[in-house]
Amino acid sequence: MDTLGALALATEPPNDELMKRKPVGRGRSIISNVMWRNISGQAVYQVIIIWVLQAIGKTLFELDGPDADLVLNTLIFNSFVFCQIPSPSHTVTLMCTLFPCLNEMDK
Repeated sequence: MDTLGALALATEPPNDELMKRKPVGRGRSIISNVMWRNISGQAVYQVIIIWVLQAIGKTLFELDGPDADLVLNTLIFNSFVFCQIPSPSHTVTLMCTLFPCLNEMDK
């Protein structure tokens, strides 16, 4: 089970808007087309950044010497970590869309 979704459902009492919505069928996908687009876009973005660094990182940053591979691997890892920064903002936007009761917390 999704931990964030479970916490959202467990910590907030159901509101009238949520209770008035029609149930979702079992055959319907949990991941919507917008979610697939965001996941695919983020994956392509990360693959391109990491691939470019792996392929031409040494020449791009003029790395040479005995520690060049270590520095490049550190740079690639840090780039991967920084690529994760947009993900939480997408998650918050998605959670507010799926669970309107979370929007009330901002008020």
